[in-house]
Amino acid sequence: MDQDSIILEIVKWRKETGRDCKIIFTAHDYQLVCPNHQLKNPITHENCEKCLGGHFVNCMKGKCIHGSTAKSAIGMMEAEFWKWKGTYKYIDTMICCSEFMKSKMDSNPLFATKTVAMHNFIDKVEWKETEKKDYVLTSAASLRRRASAHSSRFVRSCRMCSSSSPVLARWKRQ
Repeated sequence: MDQDSIILEIVKWRKETGRDCKIIFTAHDYQLVCPNHQLKNPITHENCEKCLGGHFVNCMKGKCIHGSTAKSAIGMMEAEFWKWKGTYKYIDTMICCSEFMKSKMDSNPLFATKTVAMHNFIDKVEWKETEKKDYVLTSAASLRRRASAHSSRFVRSCRMCSSSSPVLARWKRQ
């Protein structure tokens, strides 16, 4: 179930139960204002804001979804459908991960009073010099790609790794 239909399910639940709940939408990309989600033309690799303000036909004109007119037409129609359906009017608050994203979302008057910039957070870590050791932190897939260029011990390490977990591989320097 995508976010558009979950919003409508919540609205339906509100009506059926007479209960209220807030819909908080976290924007991870520009999907609500740009059918290709990127504000970027994949053919020219240039930033693009032609769809801002609900002008989604520009997605099809620019072949903005995988350089395909057909895929872009589908993306345009989906964006127009959700706009027509009025799904996003039910969003109470939209969390944007940056002021830039907030400004782009605010280009839609429907969102302008509902957006808040809440930056992704991380503790600041001071850089410190450390002694180099004979290991590297990498993924198992990366290890397998590089295995032929290294010692048989390195290859054995690769075979012991699962395909998705990070691993600490040791090998003899040559």
